[in-house]
Amino acid sequence: MTSGLGAIGALLIACTDSTRPPTPVPTRPRPSPQPTGVGAPIAPYPVAPTDVARAPTSGATVPSLRHGMYLPSIGQTLPTVVAPTATPVPATRAPVAPIAPAGTPRPTDTPRPTPPPNPTPGPRAPITKITKWGLGVYRESNEIFDDLYVAKPTVILLMDPTAGWARRIRHTFPKAFIVGRRHFAEVRQPLDNPGPRGTAFADLVADQAAPLRGVVDAWMSYNEALGSQPSDDYKRYNEFQVTFAQRLQGTHGVAAIAANDGSGAIDPANYPKYFADAIRASKYFGVHAYSPPASNSMKLDAEWNALRYRKINAELERAGIKNVKMVITESGLGDGWLNRVDDVQMAEDFFWFTDEMEKDPYVVGHASYGLFGVAGEEWRHFDMRGTDILNRMGYYEPPSRRPPTATPAR
Repeated sequence: MTSGLGAIGALLIACTDSTRPPTPVPTRPRPSPQPTGVGAPIAPYPVAPTDVARAPTSGATVPSLRHGMYLPSIGQTLPTVVAPTATPVPATRAPVAPIAPAGTPRPTDTPRPTPPPNPTPGPRAPITKITKWGLGVYRESNEIFDDLYVAKPTVILLMDPTAGWARRIRHTFPKAFIVGRRHFAEVRQPLDNPGPRGTAFADLVADQAAPLRGVVDAWMSYNEALGSQPSDDYKRYNEFQVTFAQRLQGTHGVAAIAANDGSGAIDPANYPKYFADAIRASKYFGVHAYSPPASNSMKLDAEWNALRYRKINAELERAGIKNVKMVITESGLGDGWLNRVDDVQMAEDFFWFTDEMEKDPYVVGHASYGLFGVAGEEWRHFDMRGTDILNRMGYYEPPSRRPPTATPAR
């Protein structure tokens, strides 16, 4: 009997309470970025931090499992085990939102066009249409590339492009007119000793341009180098551009774009007077087209601002400088569009401006300003990344290919 009780005691000790420690929560590693695009790899989209299941809070009570054994004695009746009854939980109703008091009706939101569907995996179909709508691209990223694909420009300005980026753009936009630009701040655009400087700058541009012959169509020299009042700099800039064009085109086989002056900086009659040699020496002639400062529409005083290029062309023709191919290398509102107009109004302005250029066969098109990256904070009022402007302009077709009733989507 004593040995029997000892065995029973040992069995009871084996069945005493135990508490299970919480099971560790598995974590999921962050996916590795994958290279995309044609040519040199482009930085992938930032990957958001991966959500993981939350581990039990420190100090929380973990339910224990109790194990018991009933040992009958002589004449004892085993108790009946009854399952615990669940405590009834009173039914609750979902909260009902209070009815807002009647007031002034809210204006109806402007309907927006349905964004184009996300591309299916694999190579994207090239954009082959040709219009005079375009974009200036001042950074390289997959996000910028996606914006370009939505906007479907066929005039594209690339600032300091890497070879892989330029080839990726050309692959996707095989019929686009692509402009290249080496960026230098205005204080780094000297005009002293203009002849040698023009030659040296052409060689500097050719370092990027020569390997991209057939990819980028033409390259700029300086950008917005002159003020509005005629000065000795006019003569020096003319000489600089002549030697730049002769060197870039004659030695390196790369087309040059003359001028690229600020919008309204040069009087139209002064182009043939001071820059005839540079315009004749260069394959293309560039100007900027903006509305007046602090304005809300490119249509404001357009004759002397956004459409000023027509007066310039008329002066060139009058002076016997004919068949000049013009490129609008920047365009937009004078102080930017953000916080001034909405994306619907800005798209309507670009529709109008592009339609106007369709009337002028001597204009290649315009590169609106622009698409920037994180380093473009100072230009954020011009930045169109991720906006509905790009969606709307992606539907642009010239009036000759547009149904009679088609207007910018509202």
